[in-house]
Amino acid sequence: MSKEVNYIFFKNFISLIFNQGINILIALLVTPILFQNLGSINYGLIELAFSIFMLLSILISYGYHLNGPRRISSIDNIYNEFSFINEIISLRLFIALCITFLIIILSYKINFFENHSLIIIFSLPILFSEAINPIFYLQGKNQLHILSKINALSKVAYFILIFLFIKSYSDAFLVNFFYGSAIFLVYLFFWLTLFLSNKSKFIISNSYTLIKKLKDNFEFFLSSVAGHISLYSGLILLKFFVDNKELGKFALSNRIVFILRMIPVYIVQSALQNA
Repeated sequence: MSKEVNYIFFKNFISLIFNQGINILIALLVTPILFQNLGSINYGLIELAFSIFMLLSILISYGYHLNGPRRISSIDNIYNEFSFINEIISLRLFIALCITFLIIILSYKINFFENHSLIIIFSLPILFSEAINPIFYLQGKNQLHILSKINALSKVAYFILIFLFIKSYSDAFLVNFFYGSAIFLVYLFFWLTLFLSNKSKFIISNSYTLIKKLKDNFEFFLSSVAGHISLYSGLILLKFFVDNKELGKFALSNRIVFILRMIPVYIVQSALQNA
């Protein structure tokens, strides 16, 4: 490989490792606080809700985390670039709203989530943070160092909120709310800064464009489903066979493996722009 390619790979890899380092550090700080203050039962329910919403996030991203970076990198006109961004975010927000409506019905009309409906409802910001996740743009523009800074800012804000407000088991419903809200606000600030600096406006796409985007990326959506199911379905399936206390113990051990799994992925992502 050329020196330029090696430099880009090294820069991206360092950014992603820093990104993962922040995730590990925050997890090491937050997990003992949550497990001690909330107890194993509530901790298990929080992780269960988190797994459900991470599984739903594959619907939100709709495969554009796979081909979105390629599309961004190939656009050489700023008007077309922001039109594409508007279309992707509009589609994701639309899907997030549909899922939110469905979850509210399941929670309050059918009582599908039983005794942890409040935790589920307050986890909804996770969906909207995924809807405006800028990783497809930053990866396409080869700006993963910005992604690392965004991630660090959101995770530090999340830790501060946990440290200040999570004191007893009755605060369990706030954990995922803080997580999703902190990330959503940081992502929103990034997009506002980007749009204002380029003198562009966010315009909600019409129904015809949304339907077209759904059709265009259906194959990429299907290709990403299996991976998400294998990653996030463990706690959901385990819920049917063990009590909440055992679920909490499993969730604690699962957190470690869940974080470490991303290191091989970052090696691939570091070279993706050049590919």
